Amino acid sequence: MLPDRVFGSQGASHTPRVRGGIGERLHQEHAKSMQVEGFCERTLMSRFGEVTVRRRLYQDDRGEYHLLLDEHLSWRPNQEATPSLTAALVDSATKLSFRKASVEAEKYSAGVLSATTVHRLLQSELLKIGFYMEYHVLS
Repeated sequence: MLPDRVFGSQGASHTPRVRGGIGERLHQEHAKSMQVEGFCERTLMSRFGEVTVRRRLYQDDRGEYHLLLDEHLSWRPNQEATPSLTAALVDSATKLSFRKASVEAEKYSAGVLSATTVHRLLQSELLKIGFYMEYHVLS
C-alpha cells in the first residue's frame, strides 16, 4: 500500500519540514535489498501546531513498500497527531468534561488546538479503540 502523498525526489510542500538525523541514519543502515522509490510527506498535529516530516519510501525485494522512519517511530498509518499529544488529549478527556479538556488542550498547545480539533482527534482515537476492542478483546 502506498502512502497518502508520494513525491518524486524533489517533493514539494509549503509547510515547514522537520529535518533530522534519524531518517538519514536509517537510510545509511537500511537493507541493501530495499530500493528508494521517492519521498513522502506526512503532517501530524503536535502541541506546537502542524509538523510536516519528509521521509523516504522504500520498496523491498518482495514488492512491499516501507517507510522506515514511520516504522522506527511506531507511527500508525493515518495517525493524525503525535503520540505525546494523543496521550495528553486522551488523559485529559478521561478526567475532565469535553469543555474542560478543550480548555486544557488550548493551554498546553499555546492556543494552537481549537475545541473542534480536539474533538476530531478524540473521536478518531475513540473509534480506533472501539475497533480494537471489538476485534481483539471481545471476539
